[in-house]
Amino acid sequence: MGFKTNRKGERMKTRLLFAAASAVLMAGALRAQQQPNYYQTVNCIKVTDGKFDEYRQFINDAVKPMMQARANAGEIVAWSSMRSVMPAGTEARCDYRTVTLYDGVPPAPRGGQGLTDSLKAAGVKMTAAEYVAKRNSVSHLVAAEMWRSRVRVGQPQKGNYLFLNHMKVHDAAAYTKFETEVWRPLAEEWVKEGDQTGWVFNTLVLPSEYLEIVIDRK
Repeated sequence: MGFKTNRKGERMKTRLLFAAASAVLMAGALRAQQQPNYYQTVNCIKVTDGKFDEYRQFINDAVKPMMQARANAGEIVAWSSMRSVMPAGTEARCDYRTVTLYDGVPPAPRGGQGLTDSLKAAGVKMTAAEYVAKRNSVSHLVAAEMWRSRVRVGQPQKGNYLFLNHMKVHDAAAYTKFETEVWRPLAEEWVKEGDQTGWVFNTLVLPSEYLEIVIDRK
């Protein structure tokens, strides 16, 4: 999603939030590395034409404090909002991505009462219905995904940039070995030298066939 450059004399360095290798595994099972059992939900969001300022205001006034309250309560590990830099314009599938990090498998969607409770805990003076109406007026959800963190190096910092790669993988064991034994040591060295702030290797959990039963046939 772009690069942040830093000039020192004639030298240019690329600094990244996370160089993220996100793999869609086509065959074989993965065993978790010795890492925290983190899962993350990723929402791809398209902003309504002409409402970027309203969207950012909504994020700052309502979404951010609500997610902070959830983090304070231990419901989530972290939440972040990222703006797409490249591609941009009509080529951009997402104008923003929001990422919610969980320690373990995320719980089922909380519904209207859960949203009401979160808004109240955050001190946001909106009802759940007002929140949803405002969100839908300034944006719409393009896609929602769930990823599992397999290897993480370093930590993200506000204002950094993310470079994201998606991979189609046919040999899960070999690819995991490559990411762990080749890219991880490189990433650790780059973080140590200050060339980037982190790197993560994720694998896709959902979407697959993930359904909610709304009618129980007897």
